[in-house]
Amino acid sequence: MNHYYFNVTNGIENAGFTATATLVWNRHQNKTGINNLDLFLYNATNSNLVACSTSLVDNVEHIFVPNLAQGRYDLQVWKAGGSGIVSASESYALAWEFFSTSLNALKSGTNISVSWPAYPDGFVLQTATNLVPPVAWRTNNPAPVVTNNQNIVLLNSTNAAQFFRLWRP
Repeated sequence: MNHYYFNVTNGIENAGFTATATLVWNRHQNKTGINNLDLFLYNATNSNLVACSTSLVDNVEHIFVPNLAQGRYDLQVWKAGGSGIVSASESYALAWEFFSTSLNALKSGTNISVSWPAYPDGFVLQTATNLVPPVAWRTNNPAPVVTNNQNIVLLNSTNAAQFFRLWRP
């Protein structure tokens, strides 16, 4: 068992985080089977299991937690032993990301300034005129300008779009 500990916080009270972790390993040369590795995410404070990925046949495990609370976490890579073991040791690659991003909207004269952190990247601003299902989210907004590590989009406040969200395609 290998442990990777993380303090997930950003100083903003009740901020939610998204957690992703991916574990991959190769099949050994001239072997038909693979070692069995599993991925677990535990709350290190209370030892509760938050998420896990286990498979007997795949050489990839993935965890995605969209609403992770702030705290201390233990990401664990576990290797099964016993009769199905292919090799005593196993090299693997582990990638992870814990992030929190917030969208801010401020009125400035006849404009609305919508901003969000430049990191993590890949987020797209979406707008909608109402939240009545099915919501029609649009992504054809002006391109953001990056200033002080913030993406900033200026929208006319008389625009019909009054609802905003960040979407990661």
